[in-house]
Amino acid sequence: MVAIEHTGVEFAPRWNPRQRIVGLATGVTLGVLAAWISFLYQGGDMNAARFASSVVLFSASIMFSLYYIAGSVARLIRSDVTQAFGEERFAMAYGFAGIMGVFLASIVMPDFLLSARVPLPTLVYVIFTAMVGAVFLMSAGNKRTDRSVTLRTLRGVSSAYFWLAFAFIDMDRMIGPHRPDANPYGISLLLLVVALLIRFADAFAQKHIAGMSERTI
Repeated sequence: MVAIEHTGVEFAPRWNPRQRIVGLATGVTLGVLAAWISFLYQGGDMNAARFASSVVLFSASIMFSLYYIAGSVARLIRSDVTQAFGEERFAMAYGFAGIMGVFLASIVMPDFLLSARVPLPTLVYVIFTAMVGAVFLMSAGNKRTDRSVTLRTLRGVSSAYFWLAFAFIDMDRMIGPHRPDANPYGISLLLLVVALLIRFADAFAQKHIAGMSERTI
């Protein structure tokens, strides 16, 4: 749980306000394209709508995994490429939020188009996830987070929520009573596990470096 809720000092990328706009716009665009293409590919019916929603969720999982490891990779591997990767963390956070927004909209869209009532559990999930997403965006996409214990804690808790949510959904779709589909839930789960291992390695390295600095002093 240390790596999931890691609230230590993060890699500090250069702050560019345009990253928020570009990241959010990119996330929304990718989410819409993924949903529309997969919806048409599956025939454009209600089953296709559910498949499109799962594809968007998979896309959100990939973006979250990239955001999750960006700072750690930039610290563990010092190179121009990894530093550039780490500097895009803010954009990735907003991109992830954009894709998740499309996913949440895709969940309620079929009922809305059929003029049907959205099931209460679905509505609660959408509202709660949107609230957690807002907290994530407020903390993960904020340049003041590294100087605020409160914001770092909010970032850790919201990141843990999404990591666990993606992991449980992937495992449920892999071993649960669901009809097999083409969405690669195993790949998504593997990316999440790899991201978690990278975070553990980063936390261990930072603790080791801090211990060596104390002994030096």
